[in-house]
Amino acid sequence: MKMNFSVLSVLTLVLICPFYSEMTSDGRPRPKKGLCPSNSTVCALGAEFCSRDQDCPKDQKCCPNGCEHQCIDPYKGKPGVCPKPGGYGVCVESCSCDDDCPHHEKCCSNGCGHECTAPYTGKPGVCPKPVGYGVCVESCSVDYDCPNHEKCCSNGCGHECTALYTGKPGVCPKPGGYGVCVESCSVDYDCPNNEKCCSNGCGHQCTALYTGKPGVCPKPVGVGVCVESCSVDYDCPNHEKCCSNGCGHECTALYTGKPGVCPRPVGYGVCVESCSVDYDCPHHEKCCSNGCGHECTAPNTDIF
Repeated sequence: MKMNFSVLSVLTLVLICPFYSEMTSDGRPRPKKGLCPSNSTVCALGAEFCSRDQDCPKDQKCCPNGCEHQCIDPYKGKPGVCPKPGGYGVCVESCSCDDDCPHHEKCCSNGCGHECTAPYTGKPGVCPKPVGYGVCVESCSVDYDCPNHEKCCSNGCGHECTALYTGKPGVCPKPGGYGVCVESCSVDYDCPNNEKCCSNGCGHQCTALYTGKPGVCPKPVGVGVCVESCSVDYDCPNHEKCCSNGCGHECTALYTGKPGVCPRPVGYGVCVESCSVDYDCPHHEKCCSNGCGHECTAPNTDIF
């Protein structure tokens, strides 16, 4: 049976293509992808010697070891990612691979040439925990693919640019001594409900939200010093609270209400909260119950 010429040509190409894929245009063996690591200063005893990459298994390359050649895994560079060039730098190749750079620096593009640069560590902040599964598309790979302060975060399946996770609202309580030196959480979303990931004096654990010391701050009288000498109650000693002075905040003695005693309600008044504390009321009046709501009332002056 005669074989069609075109079929014969295809079969011939199929048989010789793998051979040609490993050869250069001038017939020499094509080197494998990757770079050899920096030369060793001592010969490796018992090494698998080679003369070309094709002598080595899988992805290994035939690299110098200081006196001969041996099969070695290709150099993959230092860990980390090069930062995105911010414009155009000097058009000079001051390095060719990461090994040319000191310490943890990498050989990165500056927009024109290459220079040793500290690796890109990502934007500050933490990605929010994925809720369910998002679109299975990799729309970003590192933070600098994202605009402004957004980070490249998992959506449960792929990655997308996401607004920065800022933690649950509220403030952690001040540690009372030293707790267990274990990191049982790292960010607030590791904790259930409204709990936050707080320091216990040594490690971190999920803790109920700090709600401030009991009591009410007094109403500012005028305008005080415009300085923030405290931010939350536990910045203040004993029972003092962090209160507004009309401009800034300062540690202030607890508001105990105006002197005097509220009269006992007679029946039921209007069920409206027209005040909540005494300083909501004018002069010497106090915020008293009327049997249903609260209203400003003259204090009881009777002494028994």
